[in-house]
Amino acid sequence: MSAFESALRLPVVHLCIVQPVGYLHSLGFLDQARFFRHQFRRLGAHVTLAKNRLRYGALNFVFGAHLGFDVELKKRYTCIFVNLEQLGWGGNPVAPEYLKLLSTSAVVDYDAANVSAYTSHPNDVPLVSFAHAPYLNGAGAPELEKRPIGLLFFGSLNERRTSLLSEIEASGHKPVVARGLYGPERDDLIRQARAVFNCHFYDSARFEQARVFQ
Repeated sequence: MSAFESALRLPVVHLCIVQPVGYLHSLGFLDQARFFRHQFRRLGAHVTLAKNRLRYGALNFVFGAHLGFDVELKKRYTCIFVNLEQLGWGGNPVAPEYLKLLSTSAVVDYDAANVSAYTSHPNDVPLVSFAHAPYLNGAGAPELEKRPIGLLFFGSLNERRTSLLSEIEASGHKPVVARGLYGPERDDLIRQARAVFNCHFYDSARFEQARVFQ
């Protein structure tokens, strides 16, 4: 192999999803991890994916580190943390340890408004946009007028979302609400819906591209 060919080789990329014992909602990071995997494979990289396991000798992208991450692991593994939380005013009140982790690590974010919550050097943080990818072209969806669900909402509920859903129902359009549903089961439900309702969980009200692109 020539020096030029060697320089073009990409490192092995490992995608790690943090999932505390019994915490179902970490499955929500599969969508973003699959998008990263698709994009890195397009570039020719070898990509692996696992839960709660880092890979020695690989470039580890960590999803869900706000749920708990042992900082000692950074001494043995090369890590880049993917922040998918809305941070700062009106966002997720994450633990100070998570913000410190981000401030002392390499980070990829999806929204520029988050970055000032953990660094004073925003230009050091690459921003990733989630968008359509070919693997999302699912087959088997009925024609729009034949779909049995008029309006679908999926995700966690809080007072803000519950209030908005109640207003929709009061207008005569009862939405189907799905909670704790991820992966193929959720995607199949989406294919049965004529419309999907998305509303912000936090008062920061940033567009949840990491949620809706799927």
